[in-house]
Amino acid sequence: MYYVDKGNQQDSADLAYDSVEFENYVNWVKDQEGFEPYIYNDSAGISTVGYGHTNKDTINKLTYQGESLHGITEKEADALLRLDLSKNFDTLRQRMANLGRLHDFDSLDSNAKYMMLDYEFNIGNINKYPMMRDAILDRDWDSVLYQFERFYKDENTGDQKLLEYRNKGTYDNFLKHRFEIGESLTEEEYWQ
Repeated sequence: MYYVDKGNQQDSADLAYDSVEFENYVNWVKDQEGFEPYIYNDSAGISTVGYGHTNKDTINKLTYQGESLHGITEKEADALLRLDLSKNFDTLRQRMANLGRLHDFDSLDSNAKYMMLDYEFNIGNINKYPMMRDAILDRDWDSVLYQFERFYKDENTGDQKLLEYRNKGTYDNFLKHRFEIGESLTEEEYWQ
């Protein structure tokens, strides 16, 4: 497990991109996304390459008439992931400012910030989960437990389905420790 430190609040609003904590988060995202050197459609049908990179300009450079021309290396995918995370963090902070909640966001522990960043990166907009977003900002971890699960729309059936692997990874990496240290419900209480 790529565990992100949950205890220390950061003095600055920015994430320390050269920290062990950030490297653990990057490795966790890599594990969750998996490396794909060639363009593929993710569970939501979005053209993706590397470790969850969906930028249309990059995708267009790698394709011709919808066919993948060539792949990317893991080193290139790593660089794209780090760039994506940096941009997503900036976007996330702007979204919090637009909601008047930037101070609440900046005062979160880094583990909670990484959880919110993961939704921004993976879903594209944390505001798609407003009750969970607000529960994190309010440090209401019981409510977060009931709001954090992600879904995707099955391309073939149109049904909403759980992103089971990502949900388990999110729980294990960002939430489980909060209940082990007695902040809220126990794990058994949640899964009942």
